[in-house]
Amino acid sequence: MRTSVWLPILCAVALLGPLGALHAQEHSAVEGGGERGYHTNHGVAFLGASTHLDEDDTGLTLGVEYARRWGLWAVGVLVEMSSSSLERDAIFGVPVFLYPWRGLSLFVAPAVQVVSVDVETDGETEVERELELLLRFGTGYWFSLSGPVGIAPTFMADHVNGHWTLVYGVSIGIGF
Repeated sequence: MRTSVWLPILCAVALLGPLGALHAQEHSAVEGGGERGYHTNHGVAFLGASTHLDEDDTGLTLGVEYARRWGLWAVGVLVEMSSSSLERDAIFGVPVFLYPWRGLSLFVAPAVQVVSVDVETDGETEVERELELLLRFGTGYWFSLSGPVGIAPTFMADHVNGHWTLVYGVSIGIGF
């Protein structure tokens, strides 16, 4: 496994640790997310897999995400990394969420995908990085575990250059 796969894990620990401490300091909020019934800020760690439909290839996928919620809508940022033979290195995106009913979330995310490409010059192979535009569609359903902590089975579909990749797994989040 490449060392770059560990980056999202470190980011998740760095993100979720302080968020838990911030939530513990909030003494004035009503249990379950204040008067609104939800937390305004949400930090998420994702663990799952990516399956490239054209190549029949599946790899481990790790990611982190932050979202800021206003009523039924939220906007966030996401960073995700995958390990596979297609060298889909990282995705950086800006998801827009809709929460139409209870714990259901629907989202779309314009994103940029960083891809490693092998280029042969003078008999030597070099790895070059390229950026590709990506559009992600997804859904999940959040279940409360304990106070601000929740878990969601998550399913996403990425479309890039006429090809589809399915991304699926479990999201673990903390609201604050």
